[in-house]
Amino acid sequence: MKTILLTLLFAISSLTIASGGGKHGKRKMHKKMRKHKKQKLGKMKERLGLSEDQTAKIKSIRESHRTQMKSLREQKRAAKKQFKEAMKSSNQNPEQLRSLFNVVQNKKSQLANARFEKRLAVRSILTPDQLAKRKNFDFDEKDESEEQE
Repeated sequence: MKTILLTLLFAISSLTIASGGGKHGKRKMHKKMRKHKKQKLGKMKERLGLSEDQTAKIKSIRESHRTQMKSLREQKRAAKKQFKEAMKSSNQNPEQLRSLFNVVQNKKSQLANARFEKRLAVRSILTPDQLAKRKNFDFDEKDESEEQE
């Protein structure tokens, strides 16, 4: 019995270590995503012929969007945690649970709206020729916020 427990413990700890576990793994993931975003902007600049001004505006949009999305994600996580805790509790009435559920859904909707607004803002910077060229490439960004959800 001890052998089986030790084997299971070893297997679980090995998987945790292999997956990059904890915050260090997340930092690496975010670093890779930032690098990917820079490469993606470079490809977009090259293929669509973006000016320096357009590139700077897109970077600015991305930066302000990142701040906004971080705040919304934190709010959604807090609401989701509160909802999960309420679901585990035996003394919550259905109306309270519905209310908490609606808060979580509202935060998800706000995140989707923010992503859409970002896409519209980037599109507004492009010329009609660039918009036409864009149809040939897959530049619609899957945000880091979408990947983290």
